Amino acid sequence: MTVRLGVALYYIRNDVANPHPYFHWALVATEATSWQASFSSIYTFEIIRGSDASGLPGPWETRFRGPNLGNSASFTTIVEFAQTDLDMDSIRRVIERHPAADDGWRIRGPTGWSCATWALHVMLTLEEMAIFDIPDTLTPEMLYDSILGEGYRIAMGNLPRTVMPVVQLGAH
Repeated sequence: MTVRLGVALYYIRNDVANPHPYFHWALVATEATSWQASFSSIYTFEIIRGSDASGLPGPWETRFRGPNLGNSASFTTIVEFAQTDLDMDSIRRVIERHPAADDGWRIRGPTGWSCATWALHVMLTLEEMAIFDIPDTLTPEMLYDSILGEGYRIAMGNLPRTVMPVVQLGAH
């Protein structure tokens, strides 16, 4: 069975901890024939910033849910980056091996350790395992820019909320 892999982007406008709008990144996977047909059967893998007792930002935490993308007004798009014949349990094991804690891995683009940095780190691990292929001409920084660009293209396009926009990485 084919597993589709993507990055779900959520455009966050009102965050007390971060006054500037930004995209939250979550890795998503489904065994359905399309993302639109599988809204309730999408596995979500993400890291979120916890908070301490006083409400200040705390450590990063993993949040792996499935199957359910959730119903968030900030959901913007899914950028599909791969389809693989690897089974869902194997995909989950690879993703869940990446802890939320900052391990020092960086690329130019995201500032410090973030949900985007974590998602890109997992994606590049999947690519190293030959689960999908990033063209040699596409650097990790360009991958980041491509995904972010798709998010802005959809977010600023004012599409109706009844649509679940899905784009293929590199389609535009």
